[in-house]
Amino acid sequence: MNINLPLLGKAIREIRQLRRYTQAELGERSGLKGNTIALIERGERGVSLDALNSLADALQIPAACLTMLGTSSIKGDSPEIGLVKSIQELILTTILAQSRFE
Repeated sequence: MNINLPLLGKAIREIRQLRRYTQAELGERSGLKGNTIALIERGERGVSLDALNSLADALQIPAACLTMLGTSSIKGDSPEIGLVKSIQELILTTILAQSRFE
């Protein structure tokens, strides 16, 4: 399993939008620049562990959840494929449910 930058960026964008943050606001909350957030969301820039932790804190989500959302599918018929997809769906469903109560 690998972290897929476009998948991670997509997850960050979706959660940012659910939290109703602009890229600039997320940048301010995380200590990153708005244009850096844009590059990350498009999958054009890697994310250091420190930046990932800062983004997770700013998005109010555990860094491990962000990492899991950015995990690319495992090739082949490995039993882990179903597990990864189930965890990703659970994370997104939980975040969506939380955002409805904010």
